[in-house]
Amino acid sequence: MNVAIFNYYEKYNKNNALFDSASYPIGEDLAYPSCLLRNKLNQMNINLNTMDQYLIDDIDKVIFLDFPTYNKKLLKTLKAKNIPMYLIINECEIIKPDNWDKKNHNYFNKIFTWKESLVDNKKYFKFYWPNKINKNIIVKQKEKLCTMIAGNKINNDKRELYSARADIVEWFEKNHLNEFDLYGIGWEIKQKHGHSFYDNLYRFISKRIIKYRNFLKSFKNINVSPYKSYKGQIENKKDILSSYKFSICYENAQNIPGYITEKIFDCFFSGCVPVYWGAPNITDLIPEDCFIDNRNFNSHEELYYYMKNMSLADYNGYIERIEKFINSQKIYPFSAECFVETIIRELSQ
Repeated sequence: MNVAIFNYYEKYNKNNALFDSASYPIGEDLAYPSCLLRNKLNQMNINLNTMDQYLIDDIDKVIFLDFPTYNKKLLKTLKAKNIPMYLIINECEIIKPDNWDKKNHNYFNKIFTWKESLVDNKKYFKFYWPNKINKNIIVKQKEKLCTMIAGNKINNDKRELYSARADIVEWFEKNHLNEFDLYGIGWEIKQKHGHSFYDNLYRFISKRIIKYRNFLKSFKNINVSPYKSYKGQIENKKDILSSYKFSICYENAQNIPGYITEKIFDCFFSGCVPVYWGAPNITDLIPEDCFIDNRNFNSHEELYYYMKNMSLADYNGYIERIEKFINSQKIYPFSAECFVETIIRELSQ
C-alpha cells in the first residue's frame, strides 16, 4: 500500500522533507512523530512518502496535515478518484480557520483533532499534540532567571496571545533587562497589534524595514532588533531553555480547550519551569504543580516577584514533579507513540 502525506506548510512537501530533521528550524524532535509513523507503517509493508514521490494513480490513501488551503483542486482530484483522505488538524481556529469549517471536512473519510467537542469516534478521533518523550530531563546550573522563545506575530482574534508575549517582553526590558533573554523570529520590529488603518499601514512599512535590516545584518553581525533583550533565532530549544530557571510559555491563543502544543513539553524536557498561558483546561491534563499558571497573577510584577524570590527547595520541587510526570503514564497521550497508534488504527480500518 502507498500512503501519501501532504503538509499545509509547503516546504515539507518535497523530497520527503517532512521526515528530515534538518528541515525543521528549531530542533530535531519536531520530525520525530512523522518519522515514527513512517517507520511503523514500513514495518507493516505500507509506504509513507510525501506526495511528490508518487504518481497520483499509485496512491492508495492520503494524509493531510492541516487543511490544504491553496490546494482544493488536489482534494477534488483525489475525491474524484475515490482515494480515501484523512485530515490531522494541528493548528487552532485563529491560525487556520478553514481547519474548522465543517464544509471542508466533507472531503475526508476521517479527521483527527484535539478538540474534544468534535470527537465521536466515527469520523472525528481524538489525538494530542505529539512529542518525543525524553524521560531524562536536562539538569544543569541555571545561568539566568527567565527567557522566552516565541514568534512575534499578529492576529485579529480576541483570543490571541501574540500581543501578550510582546507586552511581557517590553515589561522585562523596562524593569529587569538583565534577567531576561528573548529568542525567536519576527522580533526585528515592534508589531502594532491594533486593527486601525494606521496600524495596518505601520505593519506594511515595517515589513520593508525588516527586509532592509536583514540586508544590513547579512553584512555585519549586529543586533538589528529594537528589543534590547533579543538574542536572535535558535537551532535547538533545549540548548537554550536548559540554561534558564523559567520560560514564558504562552500558546498562540488562550481559552481554546485542548489546544496544548509542544511549548510546555519543551520546557519540561529541558529542566526549565514553564510559565504557562493557553488552554483553559491545562490542569485537567497536566498536573498543576508542574508549571506556573500565568492566570494566577494579576500583574507582571507579581509574577516576577514569585519567580525571583522562589527558594531553591521550592524550585527543585518543581523539577522533581516535572520529572515524576514525564516518567508516568499520564504523559503517554502526549507522546508520538500514542499519536502513531491512533493514526495507524484508523488508517488500517
